[in-house]
Amino acid sequence: MMIHSRVYHQILEECATGSVESGGILGGVDNVVTIFQLDIAPNDTDQGMYSPNVEYLNICLARWAEQGNEFYGIVHSHYQDDRRLSSGDLKYITRIFDALPMCIDKLYFPLIFPSTKQMVSFLASRTENGIRVVDDEVSTR
Repeated sequence: MMIHSRVYHQILEECATGSVESGGILGGVDNVVTIFQLDIAPNDTDQGMYSPNVEYLNICLARWAEQGNEFYGIVHSHYQDDRRLSSGDLKYITRIFDALPMCIDKLYFPLIFPSTKQMVSFLASRTENGIRVVDDEVSTR
């Protein structure tokens, strides 16, 4: 995932100040993440999962589209020792792809670790056999 340095640091700061399982959406142009919107969803930490405020985020996505920005994925924070996407995360990724047009064939799903302000990224892509999720390198510019 190529991401502007300013946006990378914004995500780390905003997701690190919230509780675990907070997050938001990623957008940009030309395959570079250039914009981030922190979600205003109440955290569902009792169930240990990020529950996005879909209505709010869809409004943000519509505004981004008017400005020429594309949707590139969803970021959320995890506990430090949980450095993989959960089974719930993987199911949600599939649901997201099911709701999107087929022309969107890849999205990023980074995890943020608030205590150390670190990010790891995963790339999800459509294949003939469904959705494939692989580790992805984060590069800033």
